[in-house]
Amino acid sequence: ARKNMQSSLRTHSRRGMRMERFLASGAVVCVFIFVLELQFLVHPPDPPPRERSHHPRPNVAPVNPENNFTIVMTTYNRQDLWRGVLEHYCLIPEVDQILLVWNNLDLNAFPLPDTSTFNCIAPTKVLPMSENQVQNRMLQAEHIRTAAILQVDDDYLIDPEDVRLAFNVWRGDPDRLVGFQARRHYHDGKKWVYSYHIRENHSIVIGAAHFIHRRFYELYASNTPLAQKVRNYVVTQSCCDDIGMNALVSYTTNKGPVLMRVPYETVHSKAQGAWAGKSKQGGWTEKRGLAVAAYADIFGEVPFRYSDIVVTRSRYQRGRWYDFTGLLQDWALYLGF
Repeated sequence: ARKNMQSSLRTHSRRGMRMERFLASGAVVCVFIFVLELQFLVHPPDPPPRERSHHPRPNVAPVNPENNFTIVMTTYNRQDLWRGVLEHYCLIPEVDQILLVWNNLDLNAFPLPDTSTFNCIAPTKVLPMSENQVQNRMLQAEHIRTAAILQVDDDYLIDPEDVRLAFNVWRGDPDRLVGFQARRHYHDGKKWVYSYHIRENHSIVIGAAHFIHRRFYELYASNTPLAQKVRNYVVTQSCCDDIGMNALVSYTTNKGPVLMRVPYETVHSKAQGAWAGKSKQGGWTEKRGLAVAAYADIFGEVPFRYSDIVVTRSRYQRGRWYDFTGLLQDWALYLGF
C-alpha cells in the first residue's frame, strides 16, 4: 500500500510538473504576443509603398463631372515644396485638373512655373492672385467643371489610394465635407473652445485637406449676407476660412463632416525664409476658438454639427486591444480550450 501511495504521488507530481511547464509555456506565448502587439501599438507598421508610374496612362477616359474631381492647391513662399506635392497627386486617375492658386505676388522672385514640365497626366492651371488672401482657394468655382473638389495644402501628403477612398466616401454623401484631420467645438461655460479632443465626435475638418462640393465654393463666393460676413471676417483676421466653410456647409445641410482616419505627412520647407504656416504662430488655438464664437454670432446660432462618422482601413488599426484579444482567442481554440 505504501508503494502504491508513493507511485501515485510520483504520478501526480509528474502531472503537476507537466501542467506547470504547460502553463509556463502559455505564459511565455502570452508575453510574446503582448510584446509583439505593443510594438505594433507604439510603432504601427507602414503599409508597403506603392510604385507610381511616371508614364502617362493610355486611353484615359473622358472627364465625367460625377466621376472625377478637381484639386485646388494654394502655394505661398514654399518653392521647394509645392511641385513635389502637386506631382504626388496629379497621377491619380480621377483627377480632372489641378488649380494651383499662386499667392506669391512678387512674380520676379517667384516666377510662374511652366506647367508643361510637370510629371502629370491631369493638366495644371496656375492662377496668379492679386492679393495674398487665405480664402483665395475658395473663390475659384468658375474654373472648376467637376462637382467634387479636393482642397489640399502645398505641404500635405496623403497616400493616393486613400485619396481615392475618400473620394468614394464623399460620393456617397456629397452634402458633407470629407476631411483628413478633425476638431470639435464646445462651450466651457465662459467661451467657445476649439478642441483637438475628438474621441467621441467631431464637428470641423480643417482646410489642410478635404473633399467638398463645388456648390459650396459658389455659396462661399456669393453675395448672400452670411457669405459676405464670413468672407469679411476671414479678411480682417487673415485666417479661419476653413472654419467658415465648415459653418456654411453644416448650417446649409444640417450635417456634420466625415473624418478619414488615414496616415498623412506634413512636409516642411528647408528654404531660408520660407513660409512656416499660420498654425505655427503663437495663440493659434485661441484664435480658432474666437473664430468659432464669431461664426456663432454671424449665423445667429451655432452653425456646426457634430458627427461620429469615421472611415479608416483595417491595416491602419493594428495594435488595438481587440487585436490582442482576438489573438488570445485563436490561441485558446488552437490548444483546444
